[in-house]
Amino acid sequence: MKSGKVKEKDLIIINEDIFNNVSEECLTYIIVHEVVHKLTNTRGHGAKFLNKLLSIYSMDEITKYEMEIYYAIQKSNL
Repeated sequence: MKSGKVKEKDLIIINEDIFNNVSEECLTYIIVHEVVHKLTNTRGHGAKFLNKLLSIYSMDEITKYEMEIYYAIQKSNL
């Protein structure tokens, strides 16, 4: 196992207001969502990214969690 400093590009940072205003399941989704970006080497939400995310979550689950995130953002006025 390599030791050393974590590179900034490898960090996943979740805004505290979001962290405190979504369910544990949604937090898991956020982490998986960000890891999928890293696995697919994508920044956007195009076909490559979405296909990988859909291999983990259904479209209904994605929509549910994205709405939960949206409402958390609205609540915190980000």
